[in-house]
Amino acid sequence: MDATRLIVGLVLASSLFCCDDSPRKPKVGDPSLYEPPIVRNGGSNASPSSSAEPPRTLRPAVVSGIALAPQSLFGGKLRILVPQTFSQMSEASLAQRFPGSARPDAVFESADGNMFIVVALLTDPLISSRVEAEFPAAKRALAAAYPDCPTRIETVAKVDGRTWMRFDLDGEKRAMIAMTSLHGRQLRIETIFIEKPEQKWIDAMRKMWETAVIADGK
Repeated sequence: MDATRLIVGLVLASSLFCCDDSPRKPKVGDPSLYEPPIVRNGGSNASPSSSAEPPRTLRPAVVSGIALAPQSLFGGKLRILVPQTFSQMSEASLAQRFPGSARPDAVFESADGNMFIVVALLTDPLISSRVEAEFPAAKRALAAAYPDCPTRIETVAKVDGRTWMRFDLDGEKRAMIAMTSLHGRQLRIETIFIEKPEQKWIDAMRKMWETAVIADGK
């Protein structure tokens, strides 16, 4: 299975569950899902509210010898630590590699093409207060989509008061997945390893999980 097929498969797998009893169920296209505007990669029309509490500062770090640098997405609403040696795919490359509707919002790729960090903001509704309640459904969906991938880690954790689901799948290809809510929608951050990774890369990706910053209360 090549990287593109695996990334698309994992993104689509997240759509197998939905917050059926969520108190807020906007439909795709509902303007409330997209306001304030979502801007990729810290675009210039980001306009954070002056009354909002400033988000935690995310600083560069070194984990197991891997240098990590902050990256900003969705107009600064999401900030994560990414290995400095990774490069971000251009919009043109994303369109070429992922021509269908399952195109992720951002992909960071290692120089050797063996590791990918994939960020996708899906249309499926999910509010922050419902993340933990949806954890069992997410586990079932991933187990059904990837029955041959044993799960090393499946847990719910809080980072700065934000609830995240975390999964570590180890099968034909290893994938580390973190899911939460952003703008009332499902946000997924996936690390995909085409070949068996060294432990230092696992440590670095877990650091990314543990330090992600979201500046959005929904």
